[in-house]
Amino acid sequence: MYRGPLAAALTKIVGTWHADASSCGDIRCNATAGLNQCPSSPNIPSSSTSVLGRRPGISLSETLIAVGLMAVLSAVALPRWATAMQTQRLSQATSRIVADLSRAQDAAYNTSSAKVVTFTVGSSQYTISGIAALDHRSGSYVITLSDDPYQCRLVSVWGQTGTQTITFDGYGLPDKGGSIIVASGPLQKTIILDAGTGAAVVQ
Repeated sequence: MYRGPLAAALTKIVGTWHADASSCGDIRCNATAGLNQCPSSPNIPSSSTSVLGRRPGISLSETLIAVGLMAVLSAVALPRWATAMQTQRLSQATSRIVADLSRAQDAAYNTSSAKVVTFTVGSSQYTISGIAALDHRSGSYVITLSDDPYQCRLVSVWGQTGTQTITFDGYGLPDKGGSIIVASGPLQKTIILDAGTGAAVVQ
């Protein structure tokens, strides 16, 4: 059978591949015969070398962009977080005052003796006479709104500053009514005490 020059050249190349595989001693040569490259050849770069060679790094501009984005997010989130904390503290403080006014009224009615709640606006503090401290230790019932967890301040009581009082008589009725304003940062809430019933609500 006549074979042209091209067929003869291909036959010679294939024979060379098989000869290289048998002389190499690497059994993978039999599986890769026809690839014209021995797996053990030093000319083939290792996978780790090729991967590391193509691995991209982080540029300075990309780092600066990431830092800038974090700064913008912080500038937006921090004021909102501060406002949320102030709102929560203000709610806790006003709820505590309302609960303590009710506590004083109930104590006056149950003991048939007057109970006096004294507010000191300058120190954001109030006391209740004739009621033991919540920690059951000796001493008066004292709440300081500027301390944790409230961190609030009294703005005014009955529209006044200084020291203001309200007295619940033996029937639990108050001697006056009016407003108590409490603040946390720029936020404020008002407690209204009914002069007829002594009930207090937060507006």
